[in-house]
Amino acid sequence: RLQRVYNLNASEMIRGNYYGWLGPELDEVDAWKIGETAFTEGHLDFTIQWLYEALAMTRKSEPPIGVGNFEEPVSETGRILALIGRSYLRQGLPDKANDMYTHAAYIDPRDGNVIALKRELMDKPPLTDQPITDVNFQKLCLLQSKLPDNKFDPRLNCVYRQVILPYYRFKQELISVSPYLALFY
Repeated sequence: RLQRVYNLNASEMIRGNYYGWLGPELDEVDAWKIGETAFTEGHLDFTIQWLYEALAMTRKSEPPIGVGNFEEPVSETGRILALIGRSYLRQGLPDKANDMYTHAAYIDPRDGNVIALKRELMDKPPLTDQPITDVNFQKLCLLQSKLPDNKFDPRLNCVYRQVILPYYRFKQELISVSPYLALFY
């Protein structure tokens, strides 16, 4: 949600750069988890961004292995390639998905995502990439220079980052007053 609303780039977020606000850097495990979550939630464009970042970092940190090397630790690269392929397939790009499957199956044919991609390539799942709109959130908390008038509930508002509060990146979104629920970005 943060990435969509602020139009942030995954590579900048990995370096900890949020439009000039510096935060902690992310590693390949973080990028993989965010990409996997984006896939699960159906945000396929973000899935591909995050997984390519995870792939680049993983390739730098692990030695190349393939079929026949199963006694050694199995490469994470195959799992990442397979999930990228599944994302491509759901976006209606079966040729790219098939290329990803070929590379992933060579690296680790027993990985769950590789097996799922093979099954999906045979079954051709329906396209699931649909535009996601969160009109209430965008009206409530889109990055603006002033707080918008809240027509939904006057008790709910956005508070943008203040220098004295270092624990959240950009803002606080007050979701509910009773019970109190706030999201920090």
